[in-house]
Amino acid sequence: MDSAVRHDRHIECQTKAAQDQTIRFTFVLFDGFCLIDLATAISALGAANRVAGRERYSSTIASADGLPVNCSNGVAYPVDLVLADVPPRVRAVLFAFDAPLRHDAPATLAWLRKAARGGVMIGAFGTAAVILARAGILSGREFTLHWTAQPLFAELFPDLRPQNTLFTIDGRIFSCAGGQATGDMMIAILSQDVDHAFGVRVADYLLGPAPRPADTPQRQATANRYGTRNPHFLAIMDAIHADEMCELTINDLLETQRVSRRQLERLFRQYCNSTPARYLKDLRLDRGRDLLDQTSMSVLDVSVAVGFSSVSNFSNSFAKKFGCTPTRYRL
Repeated sequence: MDSAVRHDRHIECQTKAAQDQTIRFTFVLFDGFCLIDLATAISALGAANRVAGRERYSSTIASADGLPVNCSNGVAYPVDLVLADVPPRVRAVLFAFDAPLRHDAPATLAWLRKAARGGVMIGAFGTAAVILARAGILSGREFTLHWTAQPLFAELFPDLRPQNTLFTIDGRIFSCAGGQATGDMMIAILSQDVDHAFGVRVADYLLGPAPRPADTPQRQATANRYGTRNPHFLAIMDAIHADEMCELTINDLLETQRVSRRQLERLFRQYCNSTPARYLKDLRLDRGRDLLDQTSMSVLDVSVAVGFSSVSNFSNSFAKKFGCTPTRYRL
């Protein structure tokens, strides 16, 4: 056998050995994670092994302290190991949803920084991108974050801007909004590992629809959410929900959307069963509650962040809507 043939066979054996290696995932859970996200990810790997006819993927479950983790419905989920003991050369996937800003233990952030420097492939599902931002490893990267956390994220990380998409793959960092998008993200990763046909076969095995592309918007179109195609109303609602800094006023809407005050009132009564002023105020109070839940910002700072003219106005309005003052809400 000549040297060229031996070389070709050597390369072929190396390639086959690489293909036969099991790809290991470690799913890292944080209190308040969404159970459906974890179940979908685990199911996708199991289906991939069935389709491949061998154990192409394996997974373990970890937490920051090695203890069971409460998911969003209160059920404690068991784990296999503590985060510090996660072996190298795995794909570490973080799952979080409720109060992600509380998951900022120095040891966890240090582990993530070290993993990122070492070239570990890191994923963030739901609101876990907030934890990656805390670790300082999202600078200069594109990433996805569940839409409910985006106003809060903009307040705390003004230099980072999440994509309003189902998921994002940016080199070794991949992120997903969670929910049904978890399946789309996992199929995309499996397709990247093997090929598009393999990903489609896994989706077929799971009886899922055609995987949605990464740039699919997270939220349904405004027309679907409110059941109307009235162009004036849709433009108004898009402007309101794009106002991350809570600076928009009724006069701004009248001027920029070119509608009369009477027409604006009629549109909100018809499609929201509310007045424009009440709708804006409720939206700001909801965002204020999120800031109280997930940050250590003072009540004064929260009131300013969500567009109230005074802390007393914010406190009184908050108490009327939620039944207690902002200070008592935190107790």
